[in-house]
Amino acid sequence: MSTDQPPYILCIETSTDVCSVALGQGTQLISEEIDRAGGRRHAALLPSMIDPVLNRAGIELKQIDAVAYSKGPGSYTGLRVGLSTAKGICLALQKPLIGVSTLLALCHSIEHVDPSAWILGMIDAGRDEVYYAGYDALFQEVITAQPLILTRNSGQQWLASGRHIYIVGDGSLKAEKLLEPHPHLHFGSAEVLARYLIKPGLDQFINKNFENLAYAVPDYLKAPAYKKSM
Repeated sequence: MSTDQPPYILCIETSTDVCSVALGQGTQLISEEIDRAGGRRHAALLPSMIDPVLNRAGIELKQIDAVAYSKGPGSYTGLRVGLSTAKGICLALQKPLIGVSTLLALCHSIEHVDPSAWILGMIDAGRDEVYYAGYDALFQEVITAQPLILTRNSGQQWLASGRHIYIVGDGSLKAEKLLEPHPHLHFGSAEVLARYLIKPGLDQFINKNFENLAYAVPDYLKAPAYKKSM
């Protein structure tokens, strides 16, 4: 990377049915590819999505400065595919690997909020359950990532703070249906996209907060429930 230009960070998001790749330069989105067809086909999709993103930006893969991947929580298979792809690129090119919490990245989908507000990144975990974490307007963690079974009264624990609460991610669709309406509850972007990794990924790049390629693993938050064969 030239010292007179912001770093190029390739971002990979595979935590949900939406598979996406984005290229950021500094805080700017330069190019992206999104596949919304679903079906958890990330392993087949990713190789064909990276080249177009780079081609439109007019750079080669060797010119990127780091790879950021969505670390989870989310789809067990999707997270593994995303990390494997990111590791492969970083190993081949000797580039740093950046793991970004999916829930933190989601909170970057909101650009302007009240300085006293909290943002909840929320992923659908099936049935009435979600994975979520809370951040303030400066993206400092205020609620540790955890699973939650939503009920009509779940919002009261956040509203007790007297703050406006913004809920983003595909779990927000479920929350909007299940939670008791309140004027301080707001629901933002539902899609989980690679473009939201750019800003938190840049922060970690600047701070040299890189992952060990040998030991990096996704943050599943909860172990998968395997069924034994009879």
